[in-house]
Amino acid sequence: MGEALQKTPTIERKVTKSGIYYNGAIYGSYELWEHLMVGDEVQIVDESNGDFLHVFMDGKLICEVYEFKRTRIAKLDDKTARERFRKLQLSINRKWQSIY
Repeated sequence: MGEALQKTPTIERKVTKSGIYYNGAIYGSYELWEHLMVGDEVQIVDESNGDFLHVFMDGKLICEVYEFKRTRIAKLDDKTARERFRKLQLSINRKWQSIY
């Protein structure tokens, strides 16, 4: 997979709270919210003419993301994933606050 990043032109994007914007559409997936945070800078590769994107960070494949309009289920799954991720962040912050 690392070869795909070198052979195909990459596009720099930032992860937003909605997902990743590309060509006027918003892309996301469950794995996006598990591995990345809002504000992370990523490289995307579109080898499928917009059906899905490969997301890389520091040259490593992180996940595939899909356009939300094309899959309503993905949007619902991502909302649940974002909520779970926020709860995880809150619990981690509380642990660190109790330690220090």
